[in-house]
Amino acid sequence: MVRRLLLLQSNSKRPAYLYQRYEDFYLKTEKRLREMSDVDFQQYQQALINELKQRPQTIGEEASRFADDFDRSNFAFDTCQQLIDQVMQLTPATLEGYFHQAVIQLQWLALLSQFSGSAQDKADYAEPKGWVTYPNAYALQNVQPRKVATP
Repeated sequence: MVRRLLLLQSNSKRPAYLYQRYEDFYLKTEKRLREMSDVDFQQYQQALINELKQRPQTIGEEASRFADDFDRSNFAFDTCQQLIDQVMQLTPATLEGYFHQAVIQLQWLALLSQFSGSAQDKADYAEPKGWVTYPNAYALQNVQPRKVATP
């Protein structure tokens, strides 16, 4: 599974403003996905496949390709190939649908973490409707199911 993190930070803007920027970015991205031509989609798709197939350039790159598989006890070390296979099956409609469900409708896990420096008068945190707010990471951890890993 490929994990991506969108990080937006500022030394002068408050969290609520930054969250507004996130939302604007997501809506514009969804619009671009809907308007993308099939030719452009295929070019992006092929570029991603080529990047995934590219041989590592350093020992660090090579090791990092296997680290996630190793951490998940996937000793087939085939996550990259599985990802390539999934990307090859993508269509503009499936990508648009996934983006809409995951990012716009938030049908899966979504986490908004906000920090504010002590130099600001007021933190001005974003307060999205329908979200549950936890005062700290410890409070969030306490509501998560626990699973004991056994060798």
